[in-house]
Amino acid sequence: LIIIGSFFMLNLVLGVLSGEFAKERERVENRRAFLKLKLRRQQQIERELNGYMEWISKAEEVILAEDETDGEQRHPFDALRRATIKKSKTDLLNPEEAEDQLADIASVG
Repeated sequence: LIIIGSFFMLNLVLGVLSGEFAKERERVENRRAFLKLKLRRQQQIERELNGYMEWISKAEEVILAEDETDGEQRHPFDALRRATIKKSKTDLLNPEEAEDQLADIASVG
């Protein structure tokens, strides 16, 4: 009876340990999948940010080219337009604010 009882207890302990290891493996796999998703999302945000920065740079070049071509015809809101472009560029360069803004945009869409 003692020998049979000890085998029963050994099997019970091994069963519990096996279940715990299976749960831990599932947690690790879920964590790995979450980190992959987070990395992909971060890469997507970086690609979008680079696209926006390129777009803003091209817009600045166009504005500077306009300024050079019609130097005598100044519009009253040119300084305001340049200040807005600089402000939006600095906003995009600040990663915390950029993530908040992109998160707001993503939650709407």
